[in-house]
Amino acid sequence: ILEDIYQSSAKLLFPLSEEESYATIIEEARRLVNAKYGSIFLSRGGRLKRVYSTVPAEQQIKPRKNGITQRGFQSRIPVVFSK
Repeated sequence: ILEDIYQSSAKLLFPLSEEESYATIIEEARRLVNAKYGSIFLSRGGRLKRVYSTVPAEQQIKPRKNGITQRGFQSRIPVVFSK
């Protein structure tokens, strides 16, 4: 797994646009954890805003004030959802 993580992180060493960076991060994270979809949320004005997602629009969640995504944001611990 360490070799996989190294290879994934090496892909971010090249100059990429913001959108390309998000796409690479999600692509590599999905590969590492065998996920179907991924999303990136960033803090904007103290609130979480989705800046990139491969989740179909009809399946996207909205961060709730006391939801799991918000708690992950506040605790600064990444959240990975799995079935």
